[in-house]
Amino acid sequence: MFAYLIFSAIAQSIHLSAPKLPASKSENDRAKFERIATSTVPTNSAFADLRYLKTAQRGFAVLPVAYVTANSIHREHSLGLDAKNGISSQTPFVKSDRNQKFFPLGFKAIRSAPGVTLYNQKSDYVQVVDLSQGASVKFLYGEITNPGKKQGAYGGNDPKLRRQTLTQAWKNFYSFNKKAFSITNGQFFRNDTKSAIITNLAFPVKANGIIMSDGYAGESEFASQKLMLAVWNNRAEISIFNGKNSLYSSSAPNIIVGLSEKANKFMNKNLGRTFMGVLDRDSNGISETVLIFNSSDSTQFHAGQTLKKFGADQVVMLDGGGSSQLLAQGVNYITSPRTIPQTIGVVSAP
Repeated sequence: MFAYLIFSAIAQSIHLSAPKLPASKSENDRAKFERIATSTVPTNSAFADLRYLKTAQRGFAVLPVAYVTANSIHREHSLGLDAKNGISSQTPFVKSDRNQKFFPLGFKAIRSAPGVTLYNQKSDYVQVVDLSQGASVKFLYGEITNPGKKQGAYGGNDPKLRRQTLTQAWKNFYSFNKKAFSITNGQFFRNDTKSAIITNLAFPVKANGIIMSDGYAGESEFASQKLMLAVWNNRAEISIFNGKNSLYSSSAPNIIVGLSEKANKFMNKNLGRTFMGVLDRDSNGISETVLIFNSSDSTQFHAGQTLKKFGADQVVMLDGGGSSQLLAQGVNYITSPRTIPQTIGVVSAP
């Protein structure tokens, strides 16, 4: 506690003493301003990495961000992935990634690859996926047993999909892409006794340029609370989902439709949660970073707030409860016996 108080006092003193720069100043002025401000902080300080925090009220202010570089908290180990199925027996490790220098207090980086870092705090896991570095997000699904042509909610398909364990999905994913970093659950789906092996998705999914499912729910479920995550090669965005027009007019090759963080899916109960968010790290109007939150024990509010602490501009809720699962670099972090029909894979940069 005493150490924490000292830490807070130092942070506050540096924060208060740091000069501020109006938002209207040029980039050259900001760079000069940063050099001056940085020189006031010891280079070996926990606060030596300074970042601009842009707010409407305060313009640009140089603020200290406490961080630990990845290679200073873990020694680098060989991954030891099985060449066939990507299952690892090694302990967690992190390679240095200069583009993932800071994270919210309480979280620590536990795994990384080029363009991707996985952070952990207790039962919460957050992946930071930088599309601008060449990392990518894939929307995957099980075997289609019946295409359900023109049976979807918006006139497209509503296929029947074979459910599988997350480990099975990972093995398939890894067999086609040795740069596979992680896999997690994704879309809501019908989960009754008649759908124990074969099922269909509730809301739309588009993968690799093909709308593989319209979903069965349409406007009969959460009509005004759906959001659409669209992912391109170098950017992503979350927008209000307006049915067929949103789905069929988007140029994004990869789309998943989920729910607002305020949609009531047992919102105040601590359950498994899977959320995604987008982040515009350089404030250029383009969100180049995708965030993925997984937890075995979270409320909806906590899940959304956690992603916002990582800087998310917008968030979308995906399937949760017993569906929420996470496997990264061959290691299971959140497990469940539930089989699932659709998953989200992350691929590290080349």
